Amino acid sequence: VGATALVVTHDVMDALIIADRLAVFREGVLVQCATNDEVYHSPCDAYCARLFGPANPAPSAWLGNRALNGRTWLRPQDLQLHRHVPPAGDALEVEIQAIQFQGDQLGILVEVAGSAADEPLLVYAPTSERGFHPVGERRWLSLADPWTGG
Repeated sequence: VGATALVVTHDVMDALIIADRLAVFREGVLVQCATNDEVYHSPCDAYCARLFGPANPAPSAWLGNRALNGRTWLRPQDLQLHRHVPPAGDALEVEIQAIQFQGDQLGILVEVAGSAADEPLLVYAPTSERGFHPVGERRWLSLADPWTGG
């Protein structure tokens, strides 16, 4: 109908659902103003990234990777673990640090092998993969296929 409304909420899920554009404030200062998709997938900093759920800083080896399209933050569902080196390039060797059963999925904490500069990353996997990723084992990490989620 062409009407404009300003909605103030502290419920980030409501904001993502009803907004065409989001304005994120921190301590009274505007931090990011963009579409809900851009704030969620391309947040400007750690605060904006983690405000909308778990987020990982992109591993340093992937910065500048064309597949990231300039993103510096990745959601756990953007990542995929493999038991063997995947055919597509840019996979990183990681070590499984911890596994959290989360009901409908596993939260798997991994560390990039040989990279003390990168913080551990959270990756989601189906519960059916519970026995495939034991703590201490090495796996390969890639970006998930955006069309299949895997």
